[in-house]
Amino acid sequence: MPRFLRFSGQMGRLAYFGYSCAVGFGLTFIVMLVVMVAAAAAGGRPFSLAGIPLPMLALGVSAGLIGLWAMVALMAQRLRDMGLPTLPILGLCLAFGFFDHFALARLFANMGWQLTDGASPVGAAVNLVVTLGLLFIPGGAFDSGDSGPAEPATVQAPVGRPAAATLVDRRQPRAQFGLRGR
Repeated sequence: MPRFLRFSGQMGRLAYFGYSCAVGFGLTFIVMLVVMVAAAAAGGRPFSLAGIPLPMLALGVSAGLIGLWAMVALMAQRLRDMGLPTLPILGLCLAFGFFDHFALARLFANMGWQLTDGASPVGAAVNLVVTLGLLFIPGGAFDSGDSGPAEPATVQAPVGRPAAATLVDRRQPRAQFGLRGR
C-alpha cells in the first residue's frame, strides 16, 4: 500500500507537504477531467449530476473517496510524528467539521455573512490554523519523553590525542533546533 494511504507510521513536515500537494493536484485533475467529459456530453448546455456519464461519475466518486482517505491518513501520520494522540484529534476534527457545516454555516448565512465552500468564517479560520500547525510544528514537539534537550553525541578521541579530550559529533542535528537524527 502506498505511504500516503497508510494510517501507520510517522511523516515529517516536508513529506506531509509534498504528499498533500500530490494528492490535491491529482484529485483536482480527476475532478476537472470528469467535469470536462460531462460538459462535452451535454453539448454545451448546462448539465446536472444526472447528465454525467456513469463511468465518469464512478471515477469522480472513487477519486473523492481515495482523496479523503489519503488526506486523513496523512494527517494521522503527521499528528503521530508531532507526538499527539491520533484518534481523539481526528474525532474532534470530524465533529467540528459536522458542527461547522450543519450549524455554524447556517447561523452565519442567516446573519448575512458570506460562506466559504459551505464553511463558516470560524470553520475557515480553524481549518487554516490546523493546516499551518501541521505544516510548521516540528516533529516530537508534544512528546512526553525526557524533559530536557538531548545531549550531543560524543566521539572518543583518536589514539594519538590525550584521553581527556572528547570531540562533539557535529554531524548529528541538535534537539534545540527541532531536528531529529538519522
